[in-house]
Amino acid sequence: MKVRSLSKAILTEMALRLGDAPGFDPERQREISQGRHAYAGNPAFPEQAGEDSFAEDVSSAQYREIVRKISQSSGIPVAQISQRSLPRLMGQMMGDLQRAQEYEHGHEEELVAKAIEVLFSLPEFAPAKAPYEAGVFRIEAQLVRNPGEMTMQGMNVDPEEETPEERQALGADVDQIARELDSEKNKRKFINLLIQGSSMNKNYAYHMAADALNAISPELVRTYSRLMPVAEWAYWAVPENSLRAAMSAGQGHGGKAWVSWEGKVATVHAQALVFPVLLQELAKGLMEFLSRSHLDELDPETRKHVKKHANTLGGETSDIRMGPEVWRRFLNGIGQQNQEYVSYIYRHLTQLPPGEFSQRMSQILRADPEGRRFVDQLVQQIRDAQDQQQESVTDSVSRLLN
Repeated sequence: MKVRSLSKAILTEMALRLGDAPGFDPERQREISQGRHAYAGNPAFPEQAGEDSFAEDVSSAQYREIVRKISQSSGIPVAQISQRSLPRLMGQMMGDLQRAQEYEHGHEEELVAKAIEVLFSLPEFAPAKAPYEAGVFRIEAQLVRNPGEMTMQGMNVDPEEETPEERQALGADVDQIARELDSEKNKRKFINLLIQGSSMNKNYAYHMAADALNAISPELVRTYSRLMPVAEWAYWAVPENSLRAAMSAGQGHGGKAWVSWEGKVATVHAQALVFPVLLQELAKGLMEFLSRSHLDELDPETRKHVKKHANTLGGETSDIRMGPEVWRRFLNGIGQQNQEYVSYIYRHLTQLPPGEFSQRMSQILRADPEGRRFVDQLVQQIRDAQDQQQESVTDSVSRLLN
């Protein structure tokens, strides 16, 4: 290798800013630093953020936060949280999982009801509370004792290539159609990233139910606080092949979410091993429900092709790693003053054509002034529509009373 090439390789591997943390799986670090990650080339994913690439910036921030939480809850110094810690921390995680389930035993229905209550108290999902209570959609949630009790419904797999007949039916060998299919797949992959990011950010929403949890056991919150960051850390520290093998066998899932339809009525399904993961899976199901219009707009064959190539195990593990910080950047780009409109803004974005979706999403994630103007204008339109709707309701009530 030439000296210049060697220097470049070394520099790219040193670009992640992990603070005192020793780092995670070396191959995964190289993929991120060298731009070989799952979102490379996705037009919705910003290319640059300051001195680091957006992927490096997001990954560094997310990983630092995870190891900080592990250190805070376990007392292990950040500098000692490395792959050599894997057996110890995974053993701790399994012990905490078992203890959490023992504390939760006999309180499953109570915890399911509390999870739904917590979810609808969050700004992202507060607008969905009234439609839920009106029966516009349903929720079926369950705490289970082991992964084998969870359904395999919608389980992600790595896709096989289409047959020549399937490609011909899609028109995938025609350049323009192939580009359109790639655009739809990129859009769906990024939507998956946001869905996973939003839901993973609910891993610590159990603090909002602290009083109810303490009434069950004063040890529950502390147990969750040790359990959840290690569960997140495993997706960074465990080598990708091992991680995918476990997930393919149904062993790497702490929960599952999917949406089913009966006529025009949707049901959000969520299953999980413990309460914090149930919050995550309920959020994932609701985000999928909010995202439904994207796939509904596609013809059946295109929809099947997009789901097949976007909903993969490799994509899911990448979404779990980068998604939480990307979602936080999304919320930051929307602005604190607009948080109550997050679900409206998100749903509007998913309905945009792929090119405009990518442009607006990239602007928002970069906190670009043009992205902020777009959001502010959209929020004003939402407010105007709500005012008109309220005036219409008021007029109808007035006519009824008179």
